[in-house]
Amino acid sequence: MLSKKFFTLSFFILGSVAGLNSCTSKKNLNSNFSIKEHELLPPTYYQDWLKLEPDQLEKLLTERTAKNEQFWLQYRLFDVLKSTDSTKACKILETAKKDSDLFQLKSLVEMNFYLSCIDQNNPTQKFFNESLSELENQLYKKTIAEVNFKKSVIENNLLSKVISSLDIADEIKNRKEKQSYYLSVKKEVDSSDDPQVKKIFYDALKKEFPRWQASNENNQFEVINDLIKDRDFKLAKDNLNKIISNRSSSASSIYRGFKVLFRIEKSLQDKTAQKILIQKWSSWLNHFSKTKSFKKLNSSPTPRQIEEWTAELSNLKARWIWTAGEPETAIKILTLQLKKISFNELKEEFYYTLGRIYDEKRQTQEAHKNYLLSFNVSNKKTIIFEKNLWQLAWLEIKNRNYLQAQNHLELLTSQLKEGFDSKYIYWLAQSYLRQQKTEYYNNTIKLLREKEPLSFYTLLSYRDEKKDIPLISRSTQLQKNEFLVENLKLSYSEKEVRLISWHLSLKQNDIIKEWAKHVARQNQNLFLPSLLLYAKAEMFSQLLTSINQLSGDQKTELITKYPELLFPTPYWDLILASSIQNKIQPQFIYAIMRQESAFDPFARSSVDALGLLQLMPQLGKTLAKEENIPWKSDFDLFDEAINIKLGAKELKRLLDKNNSKYIPSIAGYNASSSAYQGWLKNRFREDPIEFIEEVPYEETRTYIKLIIRNMIFYDRLYFSKKAFPFPEGFLQIK
Repeated sequence: MLSKKFFTLSFFILGSVAGLNSCTSKKNLNSNFSIKEHELLPPTYYQDWLKLEPDQLEKLLTERTAKNEQFWLQYRLFDVLKSTDSTKACKILETAKKDSDLFQLKSLVEMNFYLSCIDQNNPTQKFFNESLSELENQLYKKTIAEVNFKKSVIENNLLSKVISSLDIADEIKNRKEKQSYYLSVKKEVDSSDDPQVKKIFYDALKKEFPRWQASNENNQFEVINDLIKDRDFKLAKDNLNKIISNRSSSASSIYRGFKVLFRIEKSLQDKTAQKILIQKWSSWLNHFSKTKSFKKLNSSPTPRQIEEWTAELSNLKARWIWTAGEPETAIKILTLQLKKISFNELKEEFYYTLGRIYDEKRQTQEAHKNYLLSFNVSNKKTIIFEKNLWQLAWLEIKNRNYLQAQNHLELLTSQLKEGFDSKYIYWLAQSYLRQQKTEYYNNTIKLLREKEPLSFYTLLSYRDEKKDIPLISRSTQLQKNEFLVENLKLSYSEKEVRLISWHLSLKQNDIIKEWAKHVARQNQNLFLPSLLLYAKAEMFSQLLTSINQLSGDQKTELITKYPELLFPTPYWDLILASSIQNKIQPQFIYAIMRQESAFDPFARSSVDALGLLQLMPQLGKTLAKEENIPWKSDFDLFDEAINIKLGAKELKRLLDKNNSKYIPSIAGYNASSSAYQGWLKNRFREDPIEFIEEVPYEETRTYIKLIIRNMIFYDRLYFSKKAFPFPEGFLQIK
């Protein structure tokens, strides 16, 4: 059975590191207590103690005599009691304060004592006024802000209160909560006559939430984008329509207004509104360019810019009409506009789009001609140049012209900056295989597996050779007590390692996050210590982002030695419950979540999907009603429990709709089921891998591969006991 956490960092702290030299001076130790070196570290069994109730902790405290155990239990008791029995919690922390210097936690304990145990009615206690080091200021910044806020309240210092409030607000991740916090501070600021206080607060408010600015020509789009973040689409659209209809608006502002308005309508998935807007946009630009009114404006666009706008809009319009099922009309729009374009770099995308449309219509010669035209007018530096070479190769593969495909792919791989892309390498290997160039095939597949062990195409290579996919062993190193300590010692002094160990044992995740950032900045070549700290602090989004920035060789080392870091299992209890309730595999939920949000509960996409499983708010609201879950606002989707429950429900609905087939369900989750049916109609191929490559939406095409890859990796790591063949059930397309 899979454990609740994706690996157990129960290391720290251990008798085997007793040889570490203490950095704590003996004169600071209690003279009546004979301290041992290993007792400067947290107790080795603190993981079990984290589960104990207060009464159990108290009983344990009466039984334990080791100084480090007593201190840990005292701090833990304080932490669990401070919100329910502050008097008792403070008495316990008062005792812990005596030894806090011994365990290098003096500043943190003093600050927590100040926050929880000192108020206006306790004048005999001095205010916290500890001199902090530069590193402590970084590590404890959240706690420092809270201390400064409390001091300002006690001292009735409004300026200090506002400044510390802004520091606290910086640490709030939920946008709605952050805005509420700002508005609560705003009430007090508005009642003040201090101009400095007002300026500091309103400068910060307007920077964080531009909608609170007075809108003008210079900041109007900042205000609108802020409204969009709050999903206040009505007001955002009203403001955009004002810009578009205002005769004094610059042409650039009007054009940008149309673009943003179209983005909103796409987010709202309103096809009728999109069609009307494209017509209005086209009418304005056509009239504007014909009347040459731009020449009369001081800030008028150049003729080149007008041509770029016209080309961009024509391509957008053609693609929208093509997607709506009218390819012939789209071809006419593109062909007509091509006659009016004078710059080759603008023609490149038009020819490419024409190639894609003809390709879908299975008019191979026309597709090939347009891809070639696009290739010939390219400046060889654009992403479309690469896409053209791939499409030319892909046409040849579909037509079974493998030598020509090989030539295109060899040119393509030689043009890549990094010299490697798993998709191109895989199909280059296939072109060799289908020409019976066995040695070339074997060498290319070997290269693929070495360079891209995480790739979907690497997994496919086992399928092609009818070999089992090997299991991945979870790390034995990660379970060893000394492992993290030894890695941390590569970047930190022994004194700092002890301090990190205490923060970890006491579940100070905000502090551990700062340690991870610190070590990443301190030594970029030592990537593992910071990854381990992010994992321990359950900062999975930062963990995966950091992994994505590693080199290919470093990623290979990770998947070989520490695969749990790449495929973690947070929110296990919630996911298991939803998996059982909906009768779907937990690895499917994990595969989707890893790709959608990298386990960030506050993730938000460009089309305004929210939370761990990136649900659109309208869908979330509908699902919540079906599940009898109270719905307060769209931002309920930032709640992990709600998001997982509703997301799993939607995945189950899609699987049921598609007879338990994964590819149509995955595509439906990312794009839509209607779009998928259109691809089956226009692009169906018997070979499921070729069909996946034919999916016209690049995002969905990549998404399908990654979700299948993720599911297989979660199987390899957590659910399978032996090597297994590529799961053909994952590749059923209808």
